[in-house]
Amino acid sequence: SPDRIVTGCGSVALAEHLAKATCLPGDEIVYSWRSCEAYPSISAGVGATSIRVPNNPGHGHDLAAMAEAITERTRMVIVCNPNNPTGTSVRKAELDRFLDAVPSDVLVILDEAYREFVTDDRVPDGLATYGDRPNVVVLRTLSKAWGLAGLRIGFLVAQPEVAAAIRKVLTPFSTSLVAQAAATCALMMDGRF
Repeated sequence: SPDRIVTGCGSVALAEHLAKATCLPGDEIVYSWRSCEAYPSISAGVGATSIRVPNNPGHGHDLAAMAEAITERTRMVIVCNPNNPTGTSVRKAELDRFLDAVPSDVLVILDEAYREFVTDDRVPDGLATYGDRPNVVVLRTLSKAWGLAGLRIGFLVAQPEVAAAIRKVLTPFSTSLVAQAAATCALMMDGRF
């Protein structure tokens, strides 16, 4: 429903807004490293401590180690699926176990910027599989598969109260009318609208 969707100036900007809405200086953001190069900047921008959990030997997320890294100061955990820049993906069974282990007061961000490139049916679609979990937020962008990188438009899907909190810190006028029209056209052509 519309009250669960927030658009913004790309998924990275929306991740920044999530950090603004959830973190105070000294809070923690847990993520795999190497992963999206923006995560350290997002953490630093709100004064949060980056908890960088090393990738596993296959260059993917070590979700067990990420779960162990969560403390009482952790406010957000970011799972980039598929991972940027390594291209590895987390499969459903592993992600299910991880989400069950994360405390309910920690926000889990499923960064699915490259979701449209997934061909392994064991890799879950975050919107379809986890969209109803209260502490899960799914990020998507129209920059990659849709070719709209220069227009800077992305969206997140979350529970209504989380989406409302993000709207309170959203940069006004962050998506132009041209970007909105292009996104609408792209999604309509794909049959998602």
